[in-house]
Amino acid sequence: MFCQKSYPNGVGSSHFLKTRGSRSRNLALISLLVFVLGLGQALAGSVRPGPTIELLTINPKSIVYGSSAIGTVSLSGPAPTGGVMISLSASKAAASVPASVPVAGGANSATFVITSNSVTASTGVIITATLNGKSREYEVIVEPLEMKGFTLEPANVIGGSTALGNIDLNGPAPAGGVVVTLSSTNSAVTIPTSVTIPGGNGNFTVPITTIGPSVPTYARITATLGGRSITSGLNIVNEFKVTINPLNVTGGVNATGTITVTANGSPTGLVFSLTTDSKDALVNSSVKIPAGQTSATFTIKTSPVAKAVYPVIGITFDQVFQAIEMSVNPPVLESIGLSSSSVTGGQAATGTLTLNAPAPVGGLVVKLGSNNAAVTVAATVTIPAGKTSATFALSTATVTATTTAIVTARTGSVSQSANITVTQ
Repeated sequence: MFCQKSYPNGVGSSHFLKTRGSRSRNLALISLLVFVLGLGQALAGSVRPGPTIELLTINPKSIVYGSSAIGTVSLSGPAPTGGVMISLSASKAAASVPASVPVAGGANSATFVITSNSVTASTGVIITATLNGKSREYEVIVEPLEMKGFTLEPANVIGGSTALGNIDLNGPAPAGGVVVTLSSTNSAVTIPTSVTIPGGNGNFTVPITTIGPSVPTYARITATLGGRSITSGLNIVNEFKVTINPLNVTGGVNATGTITVTANGSPTGLVFSLTTDSKDALVNSSVKIPAGQTSATFTIKTSPVAKAVYPVIGITFDQVFQAIEMSVNPPVLESIGLSSSSVTGGQAATGTLTLNAPAPVGGLVVKLGSNNAAVTVAATVTIPAGKTSATFALSTATVTATTTAIVTARTGSVSQSANITVTQ
């Protein structure tokens, strides 16, 4: 049997169909939303995060105004295609960096320049590198540009000659150069009031002209950069004299040299350079006339020689050179002595040879002789190196009558003799 269903309030089959269609659409929308969310999560899981700054280094860690350092930024991994831009900053005006530095795609690092600026004292500057909100810091120290030295070469001059003032900085001068002022306490010295050390140079040489004073004098020359001054002294001498006594010596005997000036105004003394052209006459490298004194002596140490040599001793003050030739002679036979002046024929005696200085290297050969067959000696005897004497034997023959012999010893042109009597 056929039955018809009634719906209250006039709701019929069409309303039922509409309600059922809305639910289907809602389910479809929910399914689509779930799919999109799942796809998003999957995509998010497949995308790697960008690299970050792993390390920031600066070399050198300390720089002087006018010089620069190199900063290196290292990433945790290669930069993506198209690269990344790293932001840079400096905490103080003592150092400057570019606003940013690029890291090329596929690269792991990049470098940049840190430029120093003028400072009056040692200043620490924090350099910061930032990428994707993460930063690394490194401190660089900027030092003021200062003089580290001012020296004169030479420090001793003859009036009228020129010395050189050497200025050394603790780093290269900045672009545009740096001005160093100069002054002197003595009118015998002429110098510029200032010099400019060109940019990029860490040292500079300035000529210092002198005049010939009537007496030796001393000048204090000062170089100033910023708040630092360095003073060096210059000795100015009008003349000097040198003597050597004795000029002729036997090798092994020392001689004495004397340097004299008319006056000495130097508070530090006057230094003279010494030279020799022979190993047989040695001198120290220099000798100093102390402050307030007008002379100084030096020793010339000679060596024993087998033949005469003629060393030249040189004395230099500023560019002025004096040379004195001396003579170093071989030792001379000073005496010959006998153990007895009279012996019975057939008995032996002993002779002693004495030099006036030690024998040279290899020893000294002395020639011996006798004018009487009753006394016999060796043809030669050698006095050992460094020694001043040696002995030799005399043999005598039996004689029928008393006789006298002359024993002679000779070295070069010098000879000595002694008499010995041979009895029955």
